[in-house]
Amino acid sequence: MINIPAHTYSTFVTPPGGSELTVGSNFAFRTEQNTVPSLDWWGIFAGAGSDTVCNFAIATGTPNFTLSASPSSQSVTAGGSTTYTVSVGAQNGFAGTVNLSVSGQPSADGATFNPPSVTGSGTSTLTIATTGTDASGTYPLMITGTSGTLSHTASASLQATTPATVLP
Repeated sequence: MINIPAHTYSTFVTPPGGSELTVGSNFAFRTEQNTVPSLDWWGIFAGAGSDTVCNFAIATGTPNFTLSASPSSQSVTAGGSTTYTVSVGAQNGFAGTVNLSVSGQPSADGATFNPPSVTGSGTSTLTIATTGTDASGTYPLMITGTSGTLSHTASASLQATTPATVLP
């Protein structure tokens, strides 16, 4: 990008499958006159020998993933069930399989993920089922996603209530 009035230019590169990255910005340049309206051709010239115009490396970062859950809180009457959407986001070309698990739910066996893992990026539905004997209260849920040596967590909460008792 060339800014003629300011006599500066910036350079960008877009790696395959990536987002545009800034190589440098606001480099100064000089024209023969201050009234140049446009530049139709831009070139770099080197004399005898060798000139290094630009020497750089672009690091895209280590492949990784993000993990989130929504909504952040749900309510359920004991004996019922509710769902959360667990989202996995890919960063820096991540394409691994993220295995999902949860802890903190009222019943140890009352949680299922569909699907139980996500490859690259995507979503899974977490269903939390309660029993009629689960205690009322707030249950902090810790959702964990693991892929190889990578591990991330997301938090959510479950508010469980007991059903109203009907007296004869």
